[in-house]
Amino acid sequence: MNSSISYKRANIWLATFLFIFKFSKYQRIAANHNIAINLEAPDLKRNYQKGTYKPKVRDFLINAVDSANALRLALLKSFLAVAITLCAALLIAFWQGSVNASLPLSWKSVIKAQSLRRV
Repeated sequence: MNSSISYKRANIWLATFLFIFKFSKYQRIAANHNIAINLEAPDLKRNYQKGTYKPKVRDFLINAVDSANALRLALLKSFLAVAITLCAALLIAFWQGSVNASLPLSWKSVIKAQSLRRV
């Protein structure tokens, strides 16, 4: 039985933290996670335990990087969609006159105005 390496699923919170702050460790965790999912198949698990199947970790690392790049692109697209929608809504609001840029140039008067509103 090949028990020298144990593959297990990743904790989603740890993986998210590592995805943001420590990408090299995220790659290893993602590769182990993907191998663990593959080993849940009965035939692969049986072959792995017999020692006739050895996961190609390098392929899983490359797959993890590709998946991470796709995720980054999706996050960027969603951020841009929100930013463009916000800008369009503000432009329409300015055009209709619902929102005005009427802040005074003096922060001292802004602070006074805020303190008067609370009274």
